Amino acid sequence: MLLAIEYQMKKNFTILLFLLSSFMGFGQIQESKVIAGLIFRFAQFVEWPNESSIDTFQVLLISEDTLIYQEFDLIRQSHKLKGKPIRIKMSNSLNGIENIQLVYFDQGYEDIINRIDAANGIQPVLIVTYNYTDKLLSMINLVKDKKDKKITFEINKQNIDGRGFKYSPELLLYGGSLMDVKELYLKTYSELLEKTTSLEKLKADLDKLETEKKKFQLQINGLNDSFEELKNDIKLKEEEYQRLNEQIRVKDESLNKMNRILISNTQKSQILEKSLIVQNDSIFRAKKELSELNIKLLEKQKQLQENQAVIYTQSTKIETQQKRLYFSLILAFALVIVLISIYIALSAKKQLNNKLKYLVDKRTIELKKSQEYYLSLFENSPVAVCEFDLSELRDFLFQNTSGGDIQAYLFSDEFYRTSIKKIKVNDLNMQTLLLFGAASKKQFIENYYELFNEESFRGLHKMYIKILNNQSQTEYEITRVSFKGEIKQLYQSFMVLPGHESDYSKVLISMLDITELKDYEREVTRHRDHLEELVHERTKEIIKLNESLYQTNEELQSKNEDLSSKNRQLKEQQEEITTLNEELLESNHLLEDQKEQLEQLVQKLKETQDQLVESEKMASLGLLTAGVAHEINNPINFISSGNQALEMLISELWGHLENLKSKEFTSNEQFRQELLNFDNAIQKGEYHRMFDEIINGISLGVERTTEIVRSLQAYSRDTTNLNDWIELADAVNSSLVILKNKYKGRINVITHVQPNIYLNCSSGKINQVFVNIFSNAFDAIEGQGQVKISTAMNSADNKVFIEISDSGKGMDKDTLKKVFDPFFTTKETGKGTGLGLYITYGIIKQMKGTIAVTSEINMGTNFMITLPAKKEET
Repeated sequence: MLLAIEYQMKKNFTILLFLLSSFMGFGQIQESKVIAGLIFRFAQFVEWPNESSIDTFQVLLISEDTLIYQEFDLIRQSHKLKGKPIRIKMSNSLNGIENIQLVYFDQGYEDIINRIDAANGIQPVLIVTYNYTDKLLSMINLVKDKKDKKITFEINKQNIDGRGFKYSPELLLYGGSLMDVKELYLKTYSELLEKTTSLEKLKADLDKLETEKKKFQLQINGLNDSFEELKNDIKLKEEEYQRLNEQIRVKDESLNKMNRILISNTQKSQILEKSLIVQNDSIFRAKKELSELNIKLLEKQKQLQENQAVIYTQSTKIETQQKRLYFSLILAFALVIVLISIYIALSAKKQLNNKLKYLVDKRTIELKKSQEYYLSLFENSPVAVCEFDLSELRDFLFQNTSGGDIQAYLFSDEFYRTSIKKIKVNDLNMQTLLLFGAASKKQFIENYYELFNEESFRGLHKMYIKILNNQSQTEYEITRVSFKGEIKQLYQSFMVLPGHESDYSKVLISMLDITELKDYEREVTRHRDHLEELVHERTKEIIKLNESLYQTNEELQSKNEDLSSKNRQLKEQQEEITTLNEELLESNHLLEDQKEQLEQLVQKLKETQDQLVESEKMASLGLLTAGVAHEINNPINFISSGNQALEMLISELWGHLENLKSKEFTSNEQFRQELLNFDNAIQKGEYHRMFDEIINGISLGVERTTEIVRSLQAYSRDTTNLNDWIELADAVNSSLVILKNKYKGRINVITHVQPNIYLNCSSGKINQVFVNIFSNAFDAIEGQGQVKISTAMNSADNKVFIEISDSGKGMDKDTLKKVFDPFFTTKETGKGTGLGLYITYGIIKQMKGTIAVTSEINMGTNFMITLPAKKEET
């Protein structure tokens, strides 16, 4: 029922297209209907590679014709595409193409279609174009005949197959045809040659203009240099005069300033002399009064000493009595205090123990959090940080250095190499692994000594001096080596962790990569030295110019007049250069446009070449079909004959068994006798031997058929994968299997192919190379002949040499020159495409190999192929 409905829908739609095509003369509305109807029909007869995952078919119309959109919208409202809804979008760009299944390009949008792959990525999109002359990117191109206004269409089968689409042959019944890939390739190749010729001509003109420009520029530069030299000389003289005037002015100001200071100092000196006299009088009076006071003070001190002696005697007696009283009171009071203190101490001890326990627990938690924070900070630090144990290194340094000035120690290279192995790595963060290119912490810790070279010893010397001075912090620069062999310039900060200052068992060293900074510094230094050299040279030139400035004013005037004349010439030449620059700029723009067009043509040419490779392979396979079919038919006939023989033998055995089953036996002896008769019949008929021979024959036929099919699979395999390792002997043998019908019985094929030689390529492509060359060799031999295939491996260069020679009719010099040209063939029409050796040459070049051919008339032909390879020993 469903098939009948679908057939009726197709019939109705066909009638609709016929009627629409008949009324094309009624204007744009009918043409829009035809285009919309054809696009819908294309979608029905084409299968998308991801069709099962499509929920809604998205259609993008790159056009400004709203009538096409309206007609397609009418179809969308009344029809579904393969049972799924349709959504239409109209635009003049590729915005939003990510989820589109079908794109229609109207006339005038050729530049947009070239960008569809970049905009869409890997999403499969069916591309339909209207009246496009460039058909390389189109899949289906609508063509309107200028005379009868009839619309037909062309199908680019290679593009549709290459993108994974499948189309029904019924589509061609609606007025379609297949594009001629050969014609497209020749047209594109011709356009490429024209563009290349035009580009070379423009380049020659550009080089000529550039040469003239350089010539004028040199003249201008010479005039500018002379003018600048004169200006600089005058400027230098003026600056010298101003400098001398400035020096005189500064000296005058300095002299005036010194005079003012001298007058001021003289006035201050006079004031100080007067003040000094007054102060001397005051000092004399003060000394007299001080002497009188000293006398009175001595008398008072004597009286005070006498009074102190009396007081001391009395106080001694009182202190003795007080001591006895105080001792008794203190003894009683102390006893009470001791008892109270014991009680208070016990209570306080209990409270302190509880408080101490709380503080210990709290500090333990804080310590744990601090350790976790430290580990997190250590691991996630943006700077490379390592924790080292330098205790053994420190002991080693102190053992090998004794006394003297530590700074004066100069260690030998052997000392440094030994000392490096005393450094132990406790831990490191991820940035350290990235900095040194280590695969793991284990690799870094076990092979840390490999990260130093002789340039590292200067940085180690600075660190060792700090360790010998017992310094816990320092910073220094050092040269290191990564595990990848890269030289690193590092800025290291050295810090001994608290609590480990005595033995240096835990030391943190942070490392900052300053390699680029050091390179920049060296570049700046080199540039500065260069500038100093230029300044030195320029100074010499200035000195020479200064000497020339002492010439007369008449010479200077003469130079000025010459300079004015040269300025006029310079102005005229600048105008000429301006005109040349404008022409050059215009030529550059034209050259860039043509370069972009040329790149597009090269890309199209590459795509067409890929299509030609596949087409030639299929064409060759078609030419080989009859021979391969004959080769497969022989073992299949053998299998069929064996099968018939087996059927006959099995039928006879079944007859004997049926005869036994039909008989009635009166005793076991009679049954045993019949079985013996049945066994004798089998022995006489030699059924065992016949069964073995037939089964062996069938196995041989199956093995031969499998070998042919396997060879065909290798030949037709996908040619885009170049990363397979293919054994050379297998490729040669499978190619000979395919071509066996071409040489069997008339050509002696001698092979000397070394085993275990592998090529990094696609099996399909290398088989295509051998099939093309072998086929040409067999075709060149009329009647009986010989083809020799030999290989030689050069293990030193990892190259294999493949020589293929035949005893055929050979080629003349003119044919030999064209043998690798596209579409060149000496075969009859229908027996060759002319692309075999052209594609063979391209495949070998793609594999980074070479191919050479030598030939003489009636002396045969010799092909020598060189390819990268590797040999594996068994």
